Order: sequence, then structure tokens, then C-alpha cells
Amino acid sequence: MDGHTGLNDQDMLDLSNQAKEMVEKAEKKSNELSKENLELKKAIISVYGMVRILDMIYAQSNEPEVEVDMLIDTIRSYLSDYCEENIIKYSPPEEAD
Repeated sequence: MDGHTGLNDQDMLDLSNQAKEMVEKAEKKSNELSKENLELKKAIISVYGMVRILDMIYAQSNEPEVEVDMLIDTIRSYLSDYCEENIIKYSPPEEAD
């Protein structure tokens, strides 16, 4: 024997199978997270749409309350920014100095 302990064919096959299982598990988890992410994006967009409708309806009311109006504007603005940055992936162009 030459003192070299190498991997035989069976060892290589076992390592290959283990690596394949790890990749398959990672892909499955990634797919699950992608689906969950999509559902969350749909929910956020739906809430944003409802807040915009609420804002339009409230703006037409006869006796708007300042605090409620400010709260609606704040929520609408936050959701709008969040949707643009994280869902639509829009970023405004940089201004030149």
C-alpha cells in the first residue's frame, strides 16, 4: 500500500448523493419561501389598494377628522413607498448635483 487513503467509487457515490439531497432540500425551501413571499406581496398590494379607496372615500366625507386624515395619509404613504421599493422595485432616478 502506498499510504494514500483515497475515496473509492462507493464513497464518491455516497458523497454525490448527499450533495444532491442537500441541493434538493435547499431548492425546495427556496421555492416555499418564494411562494410565501409572493402571497405576502399580494396581501400588501391588496391592503394598499383598500387604504387608497378608504382615503378617497374619506376625502369626500362631509366632516373629516384631522387625526383620521393624517393616519390614512401616513399609512397610504408608507404602503406606497414599501410597494415601490420592495414589490415593484422602483427607485427614482438620482438627482444630479
